[in-house]
This record gives sequence, C-alpha cells and structure tokens, in this order.
Amino acid sequence: MDASLERFRIVSTSDSTHIADDYRAERPARVAERVSAGFAIFVLLFTAVSLFAYGTLGHGLIVFLFYCISLLIAAGHFVILSRNREASVAVTILAANLMSVILLADAALIGAYAEMAMLSLGLLIVSLVVLFPLGARGQALASVAALLGYPIALKMGLVPTLPPEFGFLILLSAIALSVLGADFLDRYRLVLFRYASARSALTEENARLLAEANAADRARSEFLAAVSHELRTPLSVVMGYSDLLLEGDMATAEERRDTLQRIRQHAWQMTEIVQAMIELNRFEAGEMRFQIEEISLSDLFDSLRRSLPSAWIKPGVELLWRGASMELRLTSDRYKLEMVLRNLLHNALKYTDYGSVTLTAEYDSVGGRVRFAVTDTGAGIDNEDLPRIFELFRQGGTGTAPHERGVGLGLQIVKRFTETLGGGVEVYSQPSQGTLVVVALPLIPPESVTSKAAPTPASVSSTMIRSTRLS
Repeated sequence: MDASLERFRIVSTSDSTHIADDYRAERPARVAERVSAGFAIFVLLFTAVSLFAYGTLGHGLIVFLFYCISLLIAAGHFVILSRNREASVAVTILAANLMSVILLADAALIGAYAEMAMLSLGLLIVSLVVLFPLGARGQALASVAALLGYPIALKMGLVPTLPPEFGFLILLSAIALSVLGADFLDRYRLVLFRYASARSALTEENARLLAEANAADRARSEFLAAVSHELRTPLSVVMGYSDLLLEGDMATAEERRDTLQRIRQHAWQMTEIVQAMIELNRFEAGEMRFQIEEISLSDLFDSLRRSLPSAWIKPGVELLWRGASMELRLTSDRYKLEMVLRNLLHNALKYTDYGSVTLTAEYDSVGGRVRFAVTDTGAGIDNEDLPRIFELFRQGGTGTAPHERGVGLGLQIVKRFTETLGGGVEVYSQPSQGTLVVVALPLIPPESVTSKAAPTPASVSSTMIRSTRLS
C-alpha cells in the first residue's frame, strides 16, 4: 500500500470516533447551506406537477392556495435558519413533514388519484435523500407525516386505483428504501470527511515538518558560522603569538611567559568547543560513560576557581563563591558536574557587564539533593525565549551582540548532563535584572548512572579542568 494512503488509513482508524463527532457537528451547517436551493427546486416541481395534473380539472384556485402555503413554509424555513443555523436539521425535518401534509391535503381536497399523491410524496422523499445529509434517523423522522398522513388522506378524498393496502405498502417500501439510501449516503459522506480530515492532518503535519526542517537547517548554518568564528579567533591569536615568539620579538622572560599564557588560554578555549561537540555526539550515539566518585564541595569549588580563565571576568564584575566551606560530599561524575557549572558560570559572566555573578551550593534535606545556583545581575532573558534556551544551537540573550554569542552547545550540555545524572535544572530570569539557574543533583546517583560507570583513569580533558590555571 502507498505510504500516504496507509497514513490516511491510520489517521482515520485511530481517530474514527473523534472524526465522526466532527462530521455530525458539521451536519447542521451542511444542511443549512442546501436549504434554499432544495426547497426552491421542490416548490417549482410541486407547482408544475400540480398544475399539470390538477389545473385542468378546475381546481386551479386550490392548487394556487397550497402553492402559496408551500412558499410561506419555504420562506419561514429560510428565515429561521438565517438566525439559527444550528437548528437546521430539526427545522428541515419539520418543514419536510409540513410539505407532506400540504401535498396530501391538496390532493385529497381536489380528489386526486392516490397513486399521483404517492408519486409526489416519493419525489419529496427522494429529494430529501439527495439534497440533505440528514442520515437514516433524520430521513425516517422526515417521512413520518407522509406515512401517517396517507391513510388519513384516503379517508378525506384520495381516489385509489389499487387496493389501499397495496398503496400503503408501496409507500412504506419507498420510505424504507429512502432511509437505507440516506444511511448509505451518510456513510459515504463520512468516509469522504475522514479522507479529507486525514489529508488536512497530513498537510498540516508536512507543513510542520518542513518548518522544523527549515529551522534545523538555519540552526545548523548558524552553528557552523558560530563554530567557525569561535575557532578562527583563538586560532588567529595562537598563530599570531607563535609568530612573535618565532621571530624573537619577546625580549624578556616575562613577556614570553605572558605570550605563552595567552596561547594556552586560547588553545583551551578551542579545546572546550571541541570537547562539547564530542560529548554531545557521545550522548546522541548512546555511548555516554560515567566516572563516579565521591566529591567534596570545597575541592569542587577550588577546582572551578583554578580552571576559570581570568578573561571571562570583566572589569566591574565580581565573582562570588558561597557554600564552598560546607562539609558536604556527594557521589557523582566530577568531570560532568564541573562542565555543567563551568558552562553556567561562563554564560553568566558573558552576559553580565557589571555587578556580580554568584555560585551558591546548599543541601536540601527534604529532597536529599545538593542545589547549585548561579545568579547574575546581567542582561536577563526575555520570557518568550525562556522555554527555548536549552535547545541545541540556541544562542544569545537579551542585548547580546553577535560577536559575543557562543556556539549554542553549553546549555544543551547542562540540561543533558544534569538530567542524566538524576537531577534537574530550572531557570528564572527577568530582562535587565539578571538570571538565576538552579541545578539540583542527588547525593547518590540513580542506578541508571552507576550501571554505566567506567573505571576512573582521569581523561586528558578532565585532568586539564582540574589542574589548569590561567591568569
């Protein structure tokens, strides 16, 4: 089966009840759309048949009177539906029964043949089936007056040429067939409605997927541009300072030391970008491994202090540490935890031009968790951007200049590492007032983490984080 048709089948079967309810809900509108044309056609046919059959018998006045009554019913029907379309089905059923009564009364008063009256009733009943989606129940209700009125009309003056019982049986058969026909057409219309709904849903889904694909393409383009910029800048610095060293322009040992520190700082910046991409690739491939160890908060804070590049801290911004002296130990992956906190501190320092950035650690005895909070007095984040800041390749914030934006990996790493370690992350922010990011981790990681724990020879990157001091 074609994939698109298979999808239509899946949509229609999985949501069949919902689609059927929608179809029934739209039925009054469909009936109301056809009322004017339907009864106009019937009135014209009714008049032509009546004048042709009975006008030559000297009953033109009676025929004209009932013709006017039919017009009044059609006009009243139209006026009611123009004010209340929701009542179209009930009003149409009532109008159909009134038309049957008028038709039988007209035929009885002029002494018409019963078979001619049955033909007129049949025309009315068939027109209802074809024109209006009343369904089997609605069609049966619309035929009540014809079924009950025919025996009464026989007593009032209809002239049968067949035994009355045969005429009644023929009328009953015609009504039964019309009900079956209405049910068949209703089911057919429902199938078409389901198909149209599936096509509409598929079109909307395709439009959504196309929009997501375009957004992903734009994000990837922005990411590549950002990575190129983030790598090109430190590479240019490294190459420039290396050339100066090779040319012997650094006369004193202090100048050479300062140049080497700058080279190392920018090399470390490139290493962080590459390491972030490697970690995300491992996560996507399901190859994430953990090195679980007992961590002292004081040691953790000391390691972070030593590893933060001094270039991250702008003049007029104070970096504060609170909770470092707390005698508390937790079991987790030290490298991933440090990477989470470093990313948060980097973001906070990047978007804070004056004031302070504070890293706080506290123990939540109720939840049995350690809460790390990074607070800044920076630019803040717009409310509409808050739900999307953890998306991959999402960059920048309120008032962020393009050259200050990162690659868009940091917060994605924060979210994935934190949740993988059994914790959670929350963000609170107000534009121009600052941002608070809270990371909560359990004292002991869940079994899903410990089961993937690897032996703990420290990786090169982990060793670099704990030992590198850039000043």
